[in-house]
Amino acid sequence: AGEPTPGGRVVYGLEAETTDGWCLPEAQLAISGIMVTDAIYDTLTRPNADGEAEPWLAETVESNDDYTEWTIGLREGVTFHDGTDLTAEVVKNNLDAYRGAYPTRSPLLFTFVFDNVAAVDVVDPLTVRVTMNEPWVSFDSYLYSSGRLGMMAQAQLDDTESCAENLIGTGPFVLEDWTPNQSLTASKNPDYWATDAAGNQLPYLDEIEFRPIVESAQRLNALQSGEVSAMHASDPEMVDELRSLD
Repeated sequence: AGEPTPGGRVVYGLEAETTDGWCLPEAQLAISGIMVTDAIYDTLTRPNADGEAEPWLAETVESNDDYTEWTIGLREGVTFHDGTDLTAEVVKNNLDAYRGAYPTRSPLLFTFVFDNVAAVDVVDPLTVRVTMNEPWVSFDSYLYSSGRLGMMAQAQLDDTESCAENLIGTGPFVLEDWTPNQSLTASKNPDYWATDAAGNQLPYLDEIEFRPIVESAQRLNALQSGEVSAMHASDPEMVDELRSLD
């Protein structure tokens, strides 16, 4: 309740480590991995309160009458964490990477997800057109894909050595350090494009640390002791235990 207070840090307990990293077209992310993805990257769309896809990193996402062509209009002035601009060319390259049509990336599951895409074309510096083999009514929802379809900077897309560790998005937090099986720390993106409903700059936090704690009992103990500030729980017993806490 009340107005948000900017600043501070949160230590978030995760139920698993994402051992193969975050080269997003190739990553096989469970819930814990998606938590980190959502901090570092933005998706072109996101679900609203009614579960319907709405533009997010994109400003507009519109289809033609028979859903065989979708046009994505991007927000102007958005930059990646490395200072490069979000452009139609970078988004095209990302979408091509996810569908297996970009030379430096070899996606796994997304090759099948986007096999209905016939072509991705740059219309102008902030507009991308996606053409389908067959009508695809729900394509705008798949641009979110449960938070997995983040837009990576061109440098990460082209990184053939450390794409999984060289995380460069447009999201609210910037990667500072990742020590596998220990912690991943990200700091506030001072140039983040999004604001809350009142116009306040996002994110509120200065820093977030994700800490993998595999055993559910250890995560609960860490929460109770103050070692972690928040945690994710997927199993019903853990949810019940959390609800029982004062």
